[in-house]
Amino acid sequence: MAEADELAKRGIYVPAATGIRHRHLQLFDAHSQAPGLTRIFDGVERHERLPLATRWVEEVAEAAQNFGTVIMTEETLVRLLPEEVETMACHLKAAFDPVDVFVCFRPHEDLVRSNYRQLITATYRDIKFKRYAAQWMGSDLSRYCDVLDTYLRAFGETRVHGYFYRFSKGSSSNTDILGAMGAGSAAEIATSTVDNRSRPAEVVELKRRLNPQIEGMIQELGGHDVPRFHSILSDALSELAALADFNPVDETELQGALPRRAARRCSLDWEQLCSQRYAHVFARAAAVAAE
Repeated sequence: MAEADELAKRGIYVPAATGIRHRHLQLFDAHSQAPGLTRIFDGVERHERLPLATRWVEEVAEAAQNFGTVIMTEETLVRLLPEEVETMACHLKAAFDPVDVFVCFRPHEDLVRSNYRQLITATYRDIKFKRYAAQWMGSDLSRYCDVLDTYLRAFGETRVHGYFYRFSKGSSSNTDILGAMGAGSAAEIATSTVDNRSRPAEVVELKRRLNPQIEGMIQELGGHDVPRFHSILSDALSELAALADFNPVDETELQGALPRRAARRCSLDWEQLCSQRYAHVFARAAAVAAE
């Protein structure tokens, strides 16, 4: 989104987003009771979601007539039910031809750690992390193979491209994905804006120690947007953490902190994802990026 104007000059249309995401696509989720979604769309009722999503797709298609490529991205689409993905696919196929879907998979333990870091309420030693990990790794969202199968059925075997995303690769995974999407010529302009914002371990540790005082400060100042307050403060703490003289938590502790049953199930899911069964899905995306 930060480079939408530059991408437009190169024939790539990135529709206006709601906040930092194309949450209009999430409106195909007729079952979601997420208060955030309702708030963003000013009290949209469930029965109003499909017409609103349909109208948005039609408007995007009309605005995109002079572009060669349209890119829409929304990571929460993995939560859609199979029938909702089918509905979304029908509307997108009617407006665009062809429609390619890029699904990025991150190792379960790496993703749950990253998600938890965004909360920054404790280190991995804390019992809260174990509860969070157990809840997440026991959810449908963590069944990667089910997610991939759903999109393969809805969009077709030749139109779904899989990627293995690893934060350790920095922004290279992101630029590879941009290249496969048809934005290869623009990949170099986006590397500074697509880096993952997971907090360093030392910031997580420092933030944990300051949380009691921070919560009291927010209340005294009458703060309402608490998540944003924490996010801004965490950015500021990055420099302070670099000056602090303490040893941050060792991320290898994560392995021991994960609930065994959930970790085992996720491990089996990842093994299946990496098996020959899906080899063609991941090979296609890699080949396009190489070109």
